[in-house]
Amino acid sequence: MEIATPLPVREPLLPGESLTSLIRRTANAMGFEKPGQIRSLFEGTAGISAQWNQLLPGPIGQRLESLLRHSTSSLLSATVHQFANRLVLVASTAVPAVACDSKTILKYFQSANPPICPVCLIEDTHPYERLAWSLRALPVCLRHLCYLSNMCPKCRRKLRPDRNDVHACHCGFNFREIQPPAISESAIWRFRRIDQWFRGEALPLTGMRACAALWWLERLTAAVEKLPEWKRRVTDEMSIDSSAPAALAAWLAAANLLDEWPQQLFAFLDDFQRIAKHQKTVTGVTRSFGLLLREAKQLEDLGYPLPADALRQYLTTHYTAGHVTTKVCLFSTSKHAKLLEVRPWMSLTEADEKLRIRNGGSADLLERGILVGVVHPAASGRRTVGLVTRESVGEVERNLKTALSVNDAGKMLGLGRSRVLELVKTDLLPRAIWTKGGWRVPRTSISQLLDLVSQSPVCDKPIDQDWVSLRQATRQFGPSGLNLVRLLRLIQAGRARLLRSARTADFKSVLVCVSDLKKARPELHRMRDEAEGFPLCRLAKQLFPDRPLKEPVLKKWIAVGLLQASRHGRAWIISADEVKRFRSKYCLLHEASQLLKMHSKTLLRWIREDELTTVYGPRSATGGGFHLLCRSDVIRIQGAITRHRRKFRTHMSDE
Repeated sequence: MEIATPLPVREPLLPGESLTSLIRRTANAMGFEKPGQIRSLFEGTAGISAQWNQLLPGPIGQRLESLLRHSTSSLLSATVHQFANRLVLVASTAVPAVACDSKTILKYFQSANPPICPVCLIEDTHPYERLAWSLRALPVCLRHLCYLSNMCPKCRRKLRPDRNDVHACHCGFNFREIQPPAISESAIWRFRRIDQWFRGEALPLTGMRACAALWWLERLTAAVEKLPEWKRRVTDEMSIDSSAPAALAAWLAAANLLDEWPQQLFAFLDDFQRIAKHQKTVTGVTRSFGLLLREAKQLEDLGYPLPADALRQYLTTHYTAGHVTTKVCLFSTSKHAKLLEVRPWMSLTEADEKLRIRNGGSADLLERGILVGVVHPAASGRRTVGLVTRESVGEVERNLKTALSVNDAGKMLGLGRSRVLELVKTDLLPRAIWTKGGWRVPRTSISQLLDLVSQSPVCDKPIDQDWVSLRQATRQFGPSGLNLVRLLRLIQAGRARLLRSARTADFKSVLVCVSDLKKARPELHRMRDEAEGFPLCRLAKQLFPDRPLKEPVLKKWIAVGLLQASRHGRAWIISADEVKRFRSKYCLLHEASQLLKMHSKTLLRWIREDELTTVYGPRSATGGGFHLLCRSDVIRIQGAITRHRRKFRTHMSDE
């Protein structure tokens, strides 16, 4: 490219001015209709970018140097490349960059619609555009403490860089008439901090170069964009005006994460891992944190380990929503894989292996409260992810070393093997664990049970017939539902008394009061029914205490599916939960008349006139003697009576 003849007009380069602004002022001084006409002075325009602020050193720069009569270095200082040594990410040992690449420019600069400060344009003798105004993270004027404007309030269009005057829109509106909103004091302090970082001063992460700190700031900003609640929080705290750029709150929130490092980062990651990520993202831990883990690893490979170390600290101490293994990129090296060995959390599978229990046994211990941990649904929704604390596993492991087998526990308690197993399964011997070598019962659990015996009165003299041994008591009151487990529950509740021999303090020498057991017969029946269910003969008398039924009535209800029952040999057994459900859903005609304070003949007339439908009865089933009503229908009628207080007709039943 030949050396061009200099233009007759030479405009000086003003402090902080952008190259686009200098070319605009030169075109205006030359009398050109548009600033773009300067491009016609070049031999070929194919390689000339429309964004003068992105001009790179080369033949075009040399031609422009001749036209404007400014040195190449001064022209480049008016472009985005003056920030190259602080924005372009390079290794910690590499030489700083001298030019910005296209990705860096897109991340940090608003090239298409650079904003302006109306107050600066008013004060300028020769209005010009500052290069710093195009920084995405600083859409403010720190001199006048106001937000920048990038939209014409008249035509509502974004400002175009190819306009003829920096202070005038294509529609003719003068930007100096704009009244920009002021900035709050809290936001001013934050913007000044960000301005220092972009000048390479007072960087937030000690030991990192400006290019790495700002690159990590931009990556955190992209992550904050996915959390609207964090942006709203910053907007409210700093009173950001609604006319400010939408991305401004994300930059401020990300800057706050760096200033309060790493506590604010951990709080942010707690929320960030719960949002939905792109389906193409790698599953597991990496999906929970998006690209942050890989980006921190990228920085570490370049010699900036601070973000990666902070994320490792979070994953090893705070993260409980998944398994952290060496498959995670931050733990791929042997040095960092050792951190997982001392992690305060471990998976349920690791706990099974450490405690030498069956597969899945740790999940049962976690549910029983023996282990401390959390269980979360996996990403697929069909499986769960469980973690337990290493401390609780260590405590259980220490207890297992002194725990006893079932036979040894039976010898201490004076009971047979089957009764000890019964106590274990009903949790009267708490914290017993099923290992690969069988049940192991902690000594503390056995001692707690023996305390019931040792605290009972001692009897050395002959006793009357009101006191029997434990074996005789279970035989005599066995038909009422008494067994060892229910007897112990009565003793713990103070419903039955014990005596013991002075020679031993186990259950072999225990005597039980017969009169106490006779008084506790209703309680024994209740405990037996709740545990084993009701047979038809007993449920017929207890289902509706005010109106005893007969077994054939219940069999009819079972046949039509109103009452759910299970078959045990030749007997029907109804569980206690099913009885509660049936009572809450249905009622008899007698109970309905009491609830409505209405004579039963009136309800029978409504049934005959099909204004009230029975679930089961003479009109709906052949041979159905009792009128069974849906309780919701009765409650609806009761509400209608309360509301209207007059004669009414109820609606048809929905069932």
